[in-house]
Amino acid sequence: MTGAAGGHDPISTFVRRAAAVRDEDLVSQADPNTQEALMHDITTSARSAAHGAAGRAEKKFAPPRHPRRVRRGLIAVVAILAVGGSVAAGWAALRGSPREQTTVACATPGGTSYIDAVTGDPLVDCATAWQRETGHEPPTLVAYRTAGGGVVVVPKGSKVPADYRPLGRTFTQDSRLIELAASLNDWIGGLNARCNSGPQSRALASRHLNRLGLTGWTPVFIQRSPDGRSTCGDYIGLDHVNRRVQLGSMPAAGPSAPDRQLRTLANRLGAEFATGCRKLDDAATEVTSVATRLGFSPARNEIQVNQVPDPKAACTRIDMAVGGTASVTLRGPK
Repeated sequence: MTGAAGGHDPISTFVRRAAAVRDEDLVSQADPNTQEALMHDITTSARSAAHGAAGRAEKKFAPPRHPRRVRRGLIAVVAILAVGGSVAAGWAALRGSPREQTTVACATPGGTSYIDAVTGDPLVDCATAWQRETGHEPPTLVAYRTAGGGVVVVPKGSKVPADYRPLGRTFTQDSRLIELAASLNDWIGGLNARCNSGPQSRALASRHLNRLGLTGWTPVFIQRSPDGRSTCGDYIGLDHVNRRVQLGSMPAAGPSAPDRQLRTLANRLGAEFATGCRKLDDAATEVTSVATRLGFSPARNEIQVNQVPDPKAACTRIDMAVGGTASVTLRGPK
């Protein structure tokens, strides 16, 4: 799995946080793409065990897969939730609206890339993912809604499951929700920038909700509120049904502690963008310059810079996500 247009790996994040979450909240944390990727693994594994071998590969688009680092314990939990009755009935409760999703599954020559949405146009985001992976322009792409409400983009003419529905070339995801998720995951000024307590985390989420005009949404902790010392505030996801921004708690240090070079990059970008007002292209040039001086190579995709035009903005805003690479998203005027 790659993070072509966004560095954050949504399935890995869901897995990493799940152990500390109440059972009744676990399912609501995964958006439809994550849910379907997990279900695909569960059902594929079950079929393989029953037949003693993996089935033959089909010449059609396969639903998004996830890395094998997924814990067996989580697979068991999700399997129980999903197959308490029948598989279909269990998964039917996990449907959502594609417009409100903040991720996209992109079919590329190397497999399925599961990425954070960036521009709100899944065709644009997946075209970027394709070009970054291959170095070539993509073929004509088509977006589909999955049975669970996820967003999948494949080359035109690809065979897809019968329950997928075309979304049309004018379909867009909600840019406000996309930016909300990016701002909360941000390493420069979001929850990943420092160790926040529960009240600090809620206040940060509330500020972004107000800034983006997302009325009716409430930040809530679905895990024990962090103390800001041994445990830190963490963004988990969006509960679209109840309009809740789900927050959690993560250890202040551990196996997934931030890489020092990435932290240095985030701090340096934060200092650079704390003053001045930049147009989009100037901001992109500055980000690339700072990253290159710190040893990040754009040619090797160690730093990815996404530009999202916002004609209403006076200055460019910056977010930095970290997954397989450092992914910086700039939103501002041309």
